[in-house]
Amino acid sequence: MEKASKTIQIGILGCGTVGTGLVKLLQDYQADNRNPKVIISQILVKNQSRAQEISDKLGLDIKIFTTNSEHITRNPAIDIVVEVMGGVKDTKLILLDAIEHNKYIVTANKDLLALEGEDLFEAAKHKGLTIFYEAAVAGGIPIISTLKQSLQGNRIEK
Repeated sequence: MEKASKTIQIGILGCGTVGTGLVKLLQDYQADNRNPKVIISQILVKNQSRAQEISDKLGLDIKIFTTNSEHITRNPAIDIVVEVMGGVKDTKLILLDAIEHNKYIVTANKDLLALEGEDLFEAAKHKGLTIFYEAAVAGGIPIISTLKQSLQGNRIEK
């Protein structure tokens, strides 16, 4: 008898070009039944008019949109927070709140990682969580996992 796999609920911080693309990608995967276990629970937007525009464009329920990041970071049903809003200082505070509430983080935010990454990684480590950031390195080429897995037995000096 197979174990039923858990549904993974994600919260998306930001829904500009990248966030909208992510939503479309997840919708396509669900439509093709390639990843039906990943559910978008909430999306952070700057204002309600943007939420209505995206809702109409992508056929999403307007109820999943919020202008309050805590609706995502503190929602016990959300497992993963995907940050695609950019910025550094405010974004760091939001992600620290997400980590404090036991959320895994996915980000492609190069500036954030360069300037505040040490604090974020330390907070995640303290909570036993992971920050996934491969999209922030080399334009999304899967170099981080290659370095971590494939080359870990090698000694690279230069």
